[in-house]
Amino acid sequence: SLPFTPEELRTESAQCAFKLSAVAKGRDRMIRPAEGQAMAPAAAQPVLYLAQNQMAAWIMVFPPVAGGAPAKEEDLYKMLDAHGVCFGIDEDAVARIVKEQIYFRLVLVACGTLPGKSEDGYVEEFFPHSPSAPQTKEMRIAAMLNAKYLAKIEKGTKISHRVPAVQGVHGKTVGNADIPAKPAKEASLILGKNIEIVDGDTLVAAVEGYLYYEDGRFNVQQTLTVENGLDVNSELIDFDGDVWIMGDVLNMNIIRASGAVIVTGSVENSFIQAGGSIVICTGVVGEDEGTIRAGESVYAKFLEPCTVYAGQMIRCECSICSPLYSNGSTSITEGR
Repeated sequence: SLPFTPEELRTESAQCAFKLSAVAKGRDRMIRPAEGQAMAPAAAQPVLYLAQNQMAAWIMVFPPVAGGAPAKEEDLYKMLDAHGVCFGIDEDAVARIVKEQIYFRLVLVACGTLPGKSEDGYVEEFFPHSPSAPQTKEMRIAAMLNAKYLAKIEKGTKISHRVPAVQGVHGKTVGNADIPAKPAKEASLILGKNIEIVDGDTLVAAVEGYLYYEDGRFNVQQTLTVENGLDVNSELIDFDGDVWIMGDVLNMNIIRASGAVIVTGSVENSFIQAGGSIVICTGVVGEDEGTIRAGESVYAKFLEPCTVYAGQMIRCECSICSPLYSNGSTSITEGR
């Protein structure tokens, strides 16, 4: 197809018709004999029309008169050269004009190429931006801590990959001038919390933890998992992230976390402090000394003599002899 829009073709058609009309009138005046004289021989006359954007060239030949010389291939090439047409020449079309002695008809003899389409780079993401319904108990608990959590992932998990831009090839006019392709834009990788870039184009989790999407970027809240719970007076835990205790927390333990704390069992007389929420799947037996302090919310099945502080909400089934302090609401759903 011709490298023109429909509007450009209409413009070129009008310009071409104007030029051919002017040449035809001039030729008529030249070859018309004076009154009473015979018509003198006149050679065939080729006319070249070059598109205004130099993307195509056509030739039309006026026939010879009174035995004049026919069109010659070398004359057509001289005309192309005189107009600077040197790229995209259809040699078969030029030869056909001469061989078939095509007159009074425009023949496309050269055509340029449009620049190739450039494709902007983009970032291929391997996780959604919004969480789906939790499918496992662990994710249901995680969703209580942060509604934005997408999945628990291991260190090194691929999160997104930058696909490079593809620059389109330059086009050419029939005069062999370059037509630059539209510049392609490279995509940007945005580093979030606990995210690192590898091989220059891939974002991966720098730590094990929960993936979430916030402020236009993926982040990982790192987690510390204690598989068998904490024995009496175990080592202090002070962790920048979420802490998961898979079992009970027995007497005289101290847990501090910048994120959330999850205990799948019960808590005895211990101190737990979290910047986020605290979830205790069974409950707390504090013996009047246990303290639970959360920057966000506290969830527990029961609270027995212990002190609880929450920045947002406290929710439990029952609470016995426990001072509860909340900047938001306190909800005791079933028991005393």
